[in-house]
Amino acid sequence: MAGYQNTNAVSLIAGEAAGLSIGRVVKSDTDGTMIYPTAATDELVGVTCEGGVADGDVIGVNTGGGIALVEVGTGGVTQGVAVGTEALTDGRITDAVAGAGKSIIGVALDTGAVGAFVRVALNIGKLEA
Repeated sequence: MAGYQNTNAVSLIAGEAAGLSIGRVVKSDTDGTMIYPTAATDELVGVTCEGGVADGDVIGVNTGGGIALVEVGTGGVTQGVAVGTEALTDGRITDAVAGAGKSIIGVALDTGAVGAFVRVALNIGKLEA
């Protein structure tokens, strides 16, 4: 199953009513809890290190600078391409589509189809074009 290698894993509070799954991208809600992104331009925090975490419980989040196993969403991912959540609202990743201000979680180290877990070199940021 998914896991991570990182010295930047921190404990944060889950804020998703239906719970959070392992290997998914999260952002901070207005109250500071971790939820899935809802827009391609959301400020991303990191990748969940564990799953089955209910709303209000503590969850480990890989905040960058390492390699994470992240679940692939609709559209798949391509090795060597920057990845983000784009229009997906469940925290899964897909190849980032060019556009200023879009958020990326990092670069895919593997190619994968929907439902697969791929290695991602975490480098949270924004696309310039």
